[in-house]
Amino acid sequence: REGGPEPAQNPATGWLSSATAAFAGCILYKLDLFVVKRQRRLVDLAIFLGPLMLTLAVHLAVIRDNNGRMGLRACDQAIPAWAPWTLALVSCALHMGWIIIILKVSCPLKSRGAGLPMSYRSSIYLDVFGWHSKRFRRANASGMPKAVTVQATPFMSKDRCAAAAFKEAKRISKVLQKFGAPEITSHLSPEEAEDLHKMQVILEEDVKELEDHLNLPEYEADEDAILSNDDGSWLQCYMEDGKGHASLYWVDAHTGIVQFTAPLRGEIIDLARLSTIIRELQSRIDASPKNQDEAVVAMEARPFELMPEAPDVEETSKNLPWKCIQRSCWMQICLWCFTMLVILFDSDYHASRLAPADSYDRSSVKLVSVSHWPHRAFRPSALSCNSHAQKLLISDQFEIYSAKMALDGIQASGYQQTLPLRNLTLQPAIPTAELESTWKSIGYLHRPGLLLLLDQDGRSIVEHSLRGGGYTAKYWSLSDSLPQKLEVIEPIEGPGSQMCSTKGSGLVNMGWAIYASTDSGQVVILCPSAAARVLQPLHMIVSLRRKQAAMSIMKLVDSHTGAVKLQREKIIGVQRDIYNGVLWLMVSTTEGSTEIRAWDVSVGQVGRWSLPTGRRWAQGLCLLGPNQGLLMAAADDSSEAAAGAELWRLVPRPEGRRRAKKVTSTSI
Repeated sequence: REGGPEPAQNPATGWLSSATAAFAGCILYKLDLFVVKRQRRLVDLAIFLGPLMLTLAVHLAVIRDNNGRMGLRACDQAIPAWAPWTLALVSCALHMGWIIIILKVSCPLKSRGAGLPMSYRSSIYLDVFGWHSKRFRRANASGMPKAVTVQATPFMSKDRCAAAAFKEAKRISKVLQKFGAPEITSHLSPEEAEDLHKMQVILEEDVKELEDHLNLPEYEADEDAILSNDDGSWLQCYMEDGKGHASLYWVDAHTGIVQFTAPLRGEIIDLARLSTIIRELQSRIDASPKNQDEAVVAMEARPFELMPEAPDVEETSKNLPWKCIQRSCWMQICLWCFTMLVILFDSDYHASRLAPADSYDRSSVKLVSVSHWPHRAFRPSALSCNSHAQKLLISDQFEIYSAKMALDGIQASGYQQTLPLRNLTLQPAIPTAELESTWKSIGYLHRPGLLLLLDQDGRSIVEHSLRGGGYTAKYWSLSDSLPQKLEVIEPIEGPGSQMCSTKGSGLVNMGWAIYASTDSGQVVILCPSAAARVLQPLHMIVSLRRKQAAMSIMKLVDSHTGAVKLQREKIIGVQRDIYNGVLWLMVSTTEGSTEIRAWDVSVGQVGRWSLPTGRRWAQGLCLLGPNQGLLMAAADDSSEAAAGAELWRLVPRPEGRRRAKKVTSTSI
């Protein structure tokens, strides 16, 4: 239906299917599993928990993906990325626990030489090898309940006394019926077997008549009818009088009448005496030497002969069924362990591309306090700074502001301690009326007091002077020898600009140069030519776009639209670090993630740090000083809010960091 969930992601169907499968499993095990109630409840609980926990994990992951598809950033998700991931691991553990429980309850009666597991009715009924026939024949004889007469009490009514006599008589009748089995009568003499059979027939008839009477409505029998009952059958029982003495009472099996005086006529069956006789016979049967021959009889009665496990071994195959069950269960446990390892270490299970997790290092990436932003709707788009002059420039789409950067502490050459950054206060750097065009990146040169703005076309740079009260714009165009468009610029000044006057370049050192990234994933050095006001490319020092084999190209598929596109990266920040001898790059990907990379021109990438997701990061990076890290600006990427300006600081702590060294113009 319109507006409903997709057929492949229907949560109601998923929950219903899991519950139905678990319920069906419980019914099947209840029909076949022959265990006590406590163990069966444990099996039922294990059957339900695993699938339902897995369904919950999938449901939460689908909710996160749907929220991410609608544009909700990861940090605003009500369901954290670790929740479905953890539930998936718990579900795997519960499935393994269920298999272990089944192994425990299915274990045969003996730990060694067991054969088939006797916890299943199918194994008990089939018993194709005759392993358990002896045990069940013994159970039929020795497992009979002990003959203990059900006693009445003085506080019982006559009806309850009759019911107690009926219960005891019925129990004795069942025991006598079991004594008629051939394996029991073989231990008795013919006279004893015949007497027991006659008594069983009489007692069975009396029980039936007494049961019919107990089911009829109550009525008062007159005394003449009782006295005239010559052929009645009386069941003699006894009760405690509360003082340790036994008091007899008699129940008429034909009428259900209870009296506490001995009947004058009829046949009396002493249930207590009969129970004692049965107990004596049972003791004699257990001690009979004929029991020693039952194992031989059972062996000869086997429908199949036991074979060895293999032609070259003598051990019989009686242990083979249980070994197969064990190995099958352990193989499944190993598969679940492998599944847990995949879920635990594969990053695709931690968070999806639609709903990524904020997995950045919170000890290295932290928010910077700003006293106040220019206005509530301020959204940073670009920034630049000069660490020596302690000046920061940050802009949105229409305005440019400046702030003084100050660290709390004494700065010394080569100091290793990370100093806290004081609160920043932003002030207008240039009147908005002097800005005639929009820009995508900014750069600041402290010595000449110049502000460079990269035009939106990526092919020209506008120069503004911040000194002398005049803001006359001058234009620099990009040389045609570089066909790509620029994405971000980072000007350098001082000794680093001497590379522009190297032999063979034909250029003059104007005291500054520019590190710039292109839309093709390259970082180039641009040198100014004052005569033609052209920025001439000198070197390409980094390239993130390299040709790869067709099998290694990663394709991204939009699960909502089905569109296929290649994964691409864009450099949105460049900063030269003369203290550590690396080039810092801020790289954004088509997956929506952004990260900082440390690049050594001689060996390549030497480190990377993820940044928080769900933000639109401003173009540019700011180096705070030796071992003081980088400064980045970001804005809330939600379409519902225009505010949310943030300033972040990254203090990288790469393992095995090289000792800081001074980098000359020939290094990077």
